[in-house]
Amino acid sequence: MEIRIETLKKEELDKIAPLWEKLNQIHLNDSQYWKERFETMTFNKRAESLYSMNEENLHCQVLTDGSNLYGYCLTSIQENRKKGGIESLFIDKELRGENWGTSLVEKAISWLKEQKAERIFVSVSEGHERVFPFYRKLGFAPKMTNLELKD
Repeated sequence: MEIRIETLKKEELDKIAPLWEKLNQIHLNDSQYWKERFETMTFNKRAESLYSMNEENLHCQVLTDGSNLYGYCLTSIQENRKKGGIESLFIDKELRGENWGTSLVEKAISWLKEQKAERIFVSVSEGHERVFPFYRKLGFAPKMTNLELKD
């Protein structure tokens, strides 16, 4: 199997839905406080905000063998170009540990820098803190922890 990285257009984002659903299931399993959020979240709900963005503010790269998708990194930048971030990253189990996640994030960072993002961030869902070392090795560092009031 020969894997390569390709870029999707905004109108092709539905192609990552099955992978996004796998990631959502991981978040559901890992979450201690927000399980109901992940239980009710669907790709279509999540994608609403993405589809409302201008195409030039959205960047999605996928891992593919030409027929199937095995991972993705979805990146966005605000209209004012001040802040950009990694919206979502997922690599299928069979490709984890082969540096595909690192490659996708490095490409995302490069794209954000090309877009002149002044700040680059990644948000990590509660319960999924085990990914911190991965992001640390790519230069990200904890800045602030946000707590949200539960209804």
